[in-house]
Amino acid sequence: MICRLAVFAAALGLSLVSSQSLQAQGKKAPAKGTPIKVDGTVDSVMAGGIMVNGKDGKKYGVGFPPNAKVTMSGNASPDVLKAGMYVQFTVNLDDKKKPTGEATKIQIIEPSAISSPGVFSEKGPDGKPGEPGPYFVRGTVKSYRDGTLNVTADKTALAVIVPSSASIPVTVGEWQLANPGDTITGDGSAFAVQQGVTPVIGERIEIKAVAPITGKKKK
Repeated sequence: MICRLAVFAAALGLSLVSSQSLQAQGKKAPAKGTPIKVDGTVDSVMAGGIMVNGKDGKKYGVGFPPNAKVTMSGNASPDVLKAGMYVQFTVNLDDKKKPTGEATKIQIIEPSAISSPGVFSEKGPDGKPGEPGPYFVRGTVKSYRDGTLNVTADKTALAVIVPSSASIPVTVGEWQLANPGDTITGDGSAFAVQQGVTPVIGERIEIKAVAPITGKKKK
């Protein structure tokens, strides 16, 4: 454990030094480390990064500085839902905009210019204001507990039931949700091997879950 933490500290420390040097000199810093293609599977997830079993038979300790671009994708169980996440789903609403059934087609997404929050009739332009029926909802999670998801969609607050069997497609930037066995690929900068492990500063990394992603804390 101590050795692995040292590897991540080394990788992230090098990144921090480069950043501080850049600010102090007021100019573009030279490239650091050796460009590397990360390709393997997740061995373990720690506070500072991910230990990777490379397809080349080597071990890599991938650390993630603040500017790293990470994509975590796969399917998740409902317990991954937490406050602050941005979600979209479909649900039937009555004439008072109250849910009359369970939420379906739930997705966790990233906010963007083309994914504005709100409650939209699935009938599109043919939908009448206040008309009961299926609606597409996009908004921010306020809480999730005991199967009830509370969401604020623009100015509308909704509490919907999420079936425990729901499988939720996820595309987020949280590498902490990775689990052993997930595939991990991408670009980074590698440094000198330490105790059999190559420290890597992750730059553009993609992680694909091979099993349902859960919201349980890593031990």
